[in-house]
Amino acid sequence: MLLRLLLTLIAIVVLLRLLGWRPPAQRPRDLPPPPPQTGDLVQCARCAVYLPRAQALARDGLWYCCHDHRDAA
Repeated sequence: MLLRLLLTLIAIVVLLRLLGWRPPAQRPRDLPPPPPQTGDLVQCARCAVYLPRAQALARDGLWYCCHDHRDAA
């Protein structure tokens, strides 16, 4: 009795797989949303990367993405 039930379940799974059915994928863990990037984007005067103005460093009217680029100017 148990063997017959097990074989029936296996046959159903094999048939569904042959027809293209797949179990639903697991949902990824809920990740926190990225921080909002409000404001204008500015371009680093050294490497040309764009970044939010709030994160950029300024010197002599130019914007830089990091201290190294600002100090190398």
